[in-house]
Amino acid sequence: MPQKKTQSWQDLKPSSKKRENATWRARIKLVFIWFKRIFLLAAFCAIAFGAFYVYDNGLIEKLLTPSTEELKETIYKTDGKISKIWAKKHGYLPKPQNLAQIDVKQIQSNLLKISQIKSADVAKIYPDKISIEIKEYSPSARVAIAQNRKVREYMLSKEGVIFSPVCIKKSETADLPWITGIPIIQKGPNFAAYPYAESIDELVKEARLRVPKNFSTWRTINARELGSITLPIMIVSTTENVKIVFHAKNIKFQLEKLEYILRFFEEEGLVNVEKIDLALKGRAIVSLRKNK
Repeated sequence: MPQKKTQSWQDLKPSSKKRENATWRARIKLVFIWFKRIFLLAAFCAIAFGAFYVYDNGLIEKLLTPSTEELKETIYKTDGKISKIWAKKHGYLPKPQNLAQIDVKQIQSNLLKISQIKSADVAKIYPDKISIEIKEYSPSARVAIAQNRKVREYMLSKEGVIFSPVCIKKSETADLPWITGIPIIQKGPNFAAYPYAESIDELVKEARLRVPKNFSTWRTINARELGSITLPIMIVSTTENVKIVFHAKNIKFQLEKLEYILRFFEEEGLVNVEKIDLALKGRAIVSLRKNK
């Protein structure tokens, strides 16, 4: 019976050459996996960039939309005062050209640079029309702002936007009071919005409706304390040198009190009123001028 050859521990040890070959194969495989991942990522980024470029340059529109013709009509709508004639005169409407060459995004961007415009929707109507629909801010009060040694008249909207009036006649805003005491912060070409303008808008609209005779004498509204947490008030100064103090809340109720007080003054022939404070809840304080 043949004897089995005894194996030493050196014989049982794996070949170092085989181990090195296996290691190199693993490294090559790992490099290939990472190369594949990087290639797929680069391909995805290239496809995404290409899709964005095609969309941003309107190439999809050119490929998928019907054939276009020379622009024949611009349909213009607004809920405010800016007329189509003014917009055309100042270059905000597209010039006659093929509809495919008109950049609606640029038209929209140019329109939104007008501080009076709240929003602008511009769209092509194939084969030969453009639709422009804008919404505008409405004036609630006037604001005087000094610029380059000149005082310019601006408007304050309900939303707190301070805008330069366009196509608004001075006669339409002549009865609006001037706002004082609000921060005027330059923000690029425009001004930062005033956050408490809604109270001013409500006061002006309700006073014009409920006490029109007295409202016609309103010269200024001081809103310096309108942002106060404890006592947000507005102080009206009239052409008759009377100050009327309003709280920011319950304006309709305060105007009802004012209407009653003014009627009483008229019946009693009182003309030496200096101040009417309506800001305190449940009562009104009237101060008379002292006779010299």
